[in-house]
Formats: sequence, C-alpha cells, structure tokens
Amino acid sequence: MTRTAALLGASLLALCPIASGPAFAQTPAPVTVPPLEFTHRELANGLDVYAMPDATAGTVTVTLWYNVGGKDDPQGRSGFAHLFEHILSRKTVNLPYGQISTLVENAGGSRNASTGQDFTNYYETVPPQYLETMLWTHAERMARPVVDQAVFDAERSIVQEELRQRVYAPPYADRGRPRLPRGLLPSGHGDDDRVGQFRSGAAGPLGGPVFRRHPQPGSPGAGV
Repeated sequence: MTRTAALLGASLLALCPIASGPAFAQTPAPVTVPPLEFTHRELANGLDVYAMPDATAGTVTVTLWYNVGGKDDPQGRSGFAHLFEHILSRKTVNLPYGQISTLVENAGGSRNASTGQDFTNYYETVPPQYLETMLWTHAERMARPVVDQAVFDAERSIVQEELRQRVYAPPYADRGRPRLPRGLLPSGHGDDDRVGQFRSGAAGPLGGPVFRRHPQPGSPGAGV
C-alpha cells in the first residue's frame, strides 16, 4: 500500500512541471468556407429573384422580402406595415380567407411572416412538388389581395393580441421595446413599436398609404 502511494506521488510530481510550464498558443487550422452558389435574375416587372439549389435538401423554401417596414408607418399610425403583413397573408381574389395556410399545412409544410423596421418577409417551406403552388400564392398576394372590412377587423384583433402577449405581458416591457425606436429613428418614423399601438395604427381606418405604395413587384426580392 505504501509503495503504491509512493509511486502515485512520484507520478504526480513528474507531471507538475508539465502542468505549470508556459502554454504555447497553437496556430488554428484555416477555415475554408465554400462560396454560396446562387443565380440571380430580374423579371420584367422589376422583381429580383435569387435561386440557391441544394441537392441534399428534401424541401424547398420560397421567401419574399419587401423593402417596407415600421419605418414607413405614417406618423401617428404605427403598426400599419405589420398589420398589412397579416392582411396580405389571408385572402386574395382567388384564395378564400386562410386558404394559403391550408395549402401549406396540407402539403406538410410550414410558413410564417415577420415585419421589421425596414423589411416585411414571408416564407413557406414545402416538399419540392409544391414549389409552383407557393409561387402562385405570392403572385396572388401581390397582385390580387382582398382588403375588406372583415379581414381588416380580424387581423387587427390578432395584432392587438400579439401586442398584449409580446410587448406588454413581460415585466416592465412597456418601458423598453415600445420606446426604443423613438430614440433611434428620425421624428415621424417608427414613433412607436412596429407591432403597433392600440391608439394608432392598430385602431386606424381601413386601407392606408403604406399598403397602396409598397407591396408591388419593384419593392420585393424573392429567394428559392
């Protein structure tokens, strides 16, 4: 037992100079990032289209980015860009209310949308055989949206609930996120949070300059 302890102690002492010696930095191996392969073309209507094929993927994603967001909300009516993000997801001349979501769900896919200070984004991820259908839904939303009072009221209620859950529900949330844009952006741009306030955009009238001016082919870019 004593001999074993002595051998163990000697081994530890032998390791001490190694552990306490100076550490020499090793040059990390270079990281090689392969170039992103994509093709780009501009359609006759001004729409920029980017295609990035991936032979290993079992799905295809269609994403559309509009150059419009909270910064474009009319002064005193924050939330209009976000509200119309919702409206353009719901109903067109050839698609009844909620049909876009139904098409994606029936295909086993997923979809969502978001609004930032300077963008509005829509995307769908579906099996490849549904690519043409998804492109058609985007064309419908861009060219033939239906903005009637029923759709407007329904989506306004959803936006108001998002405001309650995401902005005002967390402790002290009303002291941060809604006030931040006012200190970052020029007067008249994003005077409130882009989600929208009850007293302004979310309570505004049907229609508006943001909707009429921006969702058009020259504004967005599409990725596949």
